[in-house]
Amino acid sequence: MYDGIWFITVGILEIILGFPLFLKKIPPNRIYGFRTRALRNNTNLWYKINRICGKYLILSGILLVILNIILLIAIDDISPEIKRIVAILFMLFSLIAITIRCIILSNIENNNFSERKS
Repeated sequence: MYDGIWFITVGILEIILGFPLFLKKIPPNRIYGFRTRALRNNTNLWYKINRICGKYLILSGILLVILNIILLIAIDDISPEIKRIVAILFMLFSLIAITIRCIILSNIENNNFSERKS
């Protein structure tokens, strides 16, 4: 049996975790959010980058939920193992893509801030 409910739960968790970041409700800290030393030392940069990363996390969660609803309901002729692999690969690739995008944005914004400062 395909465990799509678990993947839907993970998608919902991504959405829930992304919203406070997107709404700029999480101050710089060492536990929650996209964290680098540069971001923790610059509050404006922290909120800007975490808002973007939160948006990506919400989008990833929505897409993961939709994908798994489709896999659960609409597609019967694919084996549960293939469905599981598709869901895991989507989840991994989307989280890796979010992380890479946030690292790149953080570095660009930090460099821009440093150039304006000097």
